[in-house]
Amino acid sequence: MPTTINLDSLNDPEATQGEADIFQILKQGLTSEADSATGAAQLAESLRGYIHDQGAGSLKIADDLVWDLYITLVRVVTFVPIDHPWHDCLITTVDKLRREGGRIVASDDSGQWADLPGLSMYLVDIWADPSDTGDSTSENVEAWKRLNSFASRLLADDFRHWINFAWWGITAGLETAPQDPTEFEWRVWVATEWLIQCGNLLFKDLSSPEELDAEVLASVKPGPLCTDVPPMSLQRWEFWLSRLMELSSGTYTVEGGSKEVVLSALSISRIEQAITAMRRHASISIAQHQS
Repeated sequence: MPTTINLDSLNDPEATQGEADIFQILKQGLTSEADSATGAAQLAESLRGYIHDQGAGSLKIADDLVWDLYITLVRVVTFVPIDHPWHDCLITTVDKLRREGGRIVASDDSGQWADLPGLSMYLVDIWADPSDTGDSTSENVEAWKRLNSFASRLLADDFRHWINFAWWGITAGLETAPQDPTEFEWRVWVATEWLIQCGNLLFKDLSSPEELDAEVLASVKPGPLCTDVPPMSLQRWEFWLSRLMELSSGTYTVEGGSKEVVLSALSISRIEQAITAMRRHASISIAQHQS
């Protein structure tokens, strides 16, 4: 039985009318009695219809409503636990909006749901892990995990808009020496989430012969633990795997320390899941390349 969640605490008295309307649409969709797949399909259609109808007379209004959708969506995503059915429903809803495509408003061919226009920009604007903001409360850490899970599960071969988030999360968790045990636990969680959910995309990038320009290479620069590893090579993939294997022993040391720190059982379980996922991603990618 899923945990009961009350979304009323997310009501924002300073929200725009668009944000308030979209929040009610999300709330009604999530609390409906439909099964998960049906509920997500209905929710996607409700959001699509609302923005289409309200923005029919003005592209500016339509653009503002799409932005309102992202603001409200992220607010709900970061509130709902990852293991709750609503988290899956929200991801499936956004995925359906993208995959089913179509014009956001009938009069404008440039705005397409297939692009999720503006979502990448919005995520970049708010993308900062709790240690960067100096506010690593348990609530903020959980919200950060939920946001990473949401973003990682929306990526696909034909939609890689924010793949850089994966590189940043893995660099922080696996390519940087631990400084603080509590911080390290959730950074490992974030790194493993990206590897589990979209490691297949990363493996393809690392095994690609395509040469990248300096700007792209700078954005995927390896962390201090693997500075000698070429940034776009399978050596980097092997480093991640070896680092996870090392951590799977259950202990590690912080930078400059000698005393062993014990990882939580949850972190060890996540690490083992990531190792299994990485091997599966590599095996499938190699098989596809050979066929």
